[in-house]
Amino acid sequence: MAFASLFNKKVKLWTEGQKNAFNNLPSNSDSEIVWVHCASLGEYEQAIPLLKKIEEWKPNYSLLVTFFSPSGYVNAKQGFIDYKSYLPLDTKKNSEQFLDIVKPKLAIFIKNEFWPNYLYELQKRNIPIISASALFRSSQFIFKPYGKWLLAILKNITHFYVQDENSQELLKNKGFTNTRICGDSRYDRVKNHLANKKSIPHIEAFKSGKKLIVCGSTYELDSQMIINISRRQPDLKFIIAPHEIELSNKLKHDGIFYSESKDKDLSNTSILIIDSIGILAQLYQYADIAYVGGGFGHNGLHNILEPLVFSVPIIIGPNYHKFPEAKEVLKVGVANSIGTEEDFEKLILEKLSNPTDKSTVSNFCLERSGASKIIFEGIKTQL
Repeated sequence: MAFASLFNKKVKLWTEGQKNAFNNLPSNSDSEIVWVHCASLGEYEQAIPLLKKIEEWKPNYSLLVTFFSPSGYVNAKQGFIDYKSYLPLDTKKNSEQFLDIVKPKLAIFIKNEFWPNYLYELQKRNIPIISASALFRSSQFIFKPYGKWLLAILKNITHFYVQDENSQELLKNKGFTNTRICGDSRYDRVKNHLANKKSIPHIEAFKSGKKLIVCGSTYELDSQMIINISRRQPDLKFIIAPHEIELSNKLKHDGIFYSESKDKDLSNTSILIIDSIGILAQLYQYADIAYVGGGFGHNGLHNILEPLVFSVPIIIGPNYHKFPEAKEVLKVGVANSIGTEEDFEKLILEKLSNPTDKSTVSNFCLERSGASKIIFEGIKTQL
């Protein structure tokens, strides 16, 4: 029932967003528009370092960010961006109307967002198109015989800035020469989290000198595993930050809500449940170990870079193979994958007894930053 309620809420938000999409677009703007499209909140986080560079370089440009998912639209803050909207559905009529209104100087699609009608119409109007931090795998639709039609449409893209050598080779084998390896701009985003680290006094009070495991973006299955482990390990502290806030209501009997914790004595509390949005990244600074959710389901592993930049080793579930950064961290030994609750508990105790070298963990992120600068230099040549 909880899943159905959440699904219905998202559908309602998306439907309302589509109805009002054209009303949120900049019309008759005095400044030129740079349009950036992100599927959801994850892609928006990837785009933020790039958006900030554009804003600082050319404050006379206006930034329009569009989203497909409510998670992106609802949580995107309009501080340094000028406009945000849902992207109208990818039809010929909508793409024409959208571009007639916005008249963008440049279009940037983050990661793997490829909408055929919009790409065709942008190319038709000679508007440059950038694919930023794109990531390709041979198993993807576009590299199958039945995906040739979409691969042909991608010829309209002016330049691809891809995350890794494998992506570049896949495109090269299909005749694309307009590529450059830049890395993943999420490393730049988490580096910014580190630079803007802020103390949270009542999290320090909750930790109270004990070992703390911060569990981010959890689902019902892994949340219950964590609760079970906590009951067997009363000397450990756990923070659970569910992927969907609604899940926190199901966990309320197993811990204390973050929103209700400020005036309470937390020294004897084992589990703190995060029922607020936007603070998870800063919580990792207090962790001895981080667990990142998504690896026990099919929705995809969540952001593992946020804890790494704070020198925190991580634990993830078994379904990580579509994520190159996950395979990298496992290879270099700053992360571990688990398949059962028993594995999870055993690994926590092992990691606390034999901590991973912190410099190895933090350097993993810092050495891979810089993607936004590479993409930005390319964007400047188009504006």
